[in-house]
Amino acid sequence: PSVDRLEDAGLIEQVKPAAGSRGVQTVIRAAPKLADRFRGLAGGPRSPWSSGESLRLRERGGGRFLDYRDNLQTDHMRRDVREQNEAIRGCAIFGAEPAPLFRSFSGDFERVGRYYAAGGGWQTLSKDNRARITLDGETVVELDYSELHPRLAYAEAGLPYPGGAYDLEGWPRWLSKLAFNIALNAGSAHGAATALTAKRAMLAHVAGERWIEIEAAHDLHLGHCHEAGRSPYRLAVFAERQRPGTCSEAQRQAHRLLDSIQAKHKPIAQLLCSDAGVRLQRVDAEIACRVMAAMRAQAIVVLPVHDSFLVAASKGDLLRDAMLWAYAEVTGAQITDFDMIS
Repeated sequence: PSVDRLEDAGLIEQVKPAAGSRGVQTVIRAAPKLADRFRGLAGGPRSPWSSGESLRLRERGGGRFLDYRDNLQTDHMRRDVREQNEAIRGCAIFGAEPAPLFRSFSGDFERVGRYYAAGGGWQTLSKDNRARITLDGETVVELDYSELHPRLAYAEAGLPYPGGAYDLEGWPRWLSKLAFNIALNAGSAHGAATALTAKRAMLAHVAGERWIEIEAAHDLHLGHCHEAGRSPYRLAVFAERQRPGTCSEAQRQAHRLLDSIQAKHKPIAQLLCSDAGVRLQRVDAEIACRVMAAMRAQAIVVLPVHDSFLVAASKGDLLRDAMLWAYAEVTGAQITDFDMIS
C-alpha cells in the first residue's frame, strides 16, 4: 500500500492500534524528513511550539475563553509550563506526536488546571499504544495513582483513606468507579443520575446479552446518520427504541448505585454531587506539577496523562518516589499505602 511505501521512505510515521482494539484508528503523521521539505513555505506546517497560550481560562462549563491579568501565581505557572515544554521538546519521542503542554482552568485559577498536550499528543492514545512510545530510544513505563480522586476527597475531609472506594457489593467495579467519579463531578444528585443513566456502560449493564445486538445496530445506524453520534443521550434513545424499558431501568439502577455510593462513603457524602470534582482536579494538577518538577531536577523527562505519567523504563523507580513525595507534599496526608502507585 502507498502508506507503507511512504513509511519505508521515511516520510511518515504510523502508530497502529493493538490487535483486536475497537474504535481506535491508526495515527499517521509527517516524519521530520517530510515536514522539513515544507518549512518556510507559505501555508507550510505550523509548529505547535511557537504559538498558543500556556494558561487558558474558560468560563465555567467550558464556555468562551476569559481574559485575565497576570500576577505572581500565573507567572510562576507559566514558567513551570515553559520549563516542562523545553524538556519535552529536547527529548526524542517516537510513537506519539510530540506536543507542548498547556493548562486549562475553569472560571478561575482554583478550578481544574490540568495539563493538556496541544493537539492531543500521547494523551489521546490508548494505554496499549502509549506503551509503545520510546523516549530517547528507551521504552516507557506508565505509573498512575490508584483511586486518586477518592483519596483526594478523603484527604480534603481530613480523613484517612479506607481503601476500596469502588468495591460495592452487587455492582461490577468498573461501573461503580464510573458512578463514583460522575457523582464527584456532578453539581446535583439529579445531574449525576441523569449523566449515569445515559452512559454506555450503564446501558450495557442493563441490556445484558442484548447489548451486543443493540450496539451493532447502533453502529450500523451511525454509518447512515452521523448526526446520531453527536449527543451522549442519542445512544440511550436508540437503545430504548431497540429494547423498550432500557432507559427507565437504567435510570432506576443509576439511582440505586448512587445511593449505594452515598451509603458507603458517608464520611465524604457532602462532597458527592457538589461539583467537588473541579477542585480535586486542581489538586491533582498541582500534584502533577510537583512530579514533573522533581523529575526535571534530575534531568528526566516525563509525559503526563493527568493522574499518570510516562517515563523511560529505567527511571520508573525514581518516578514512583517523586509521585509519592508529591502526593504527600500537596495533600499533607501521611502515606501508609505505598501500593497506591501502580
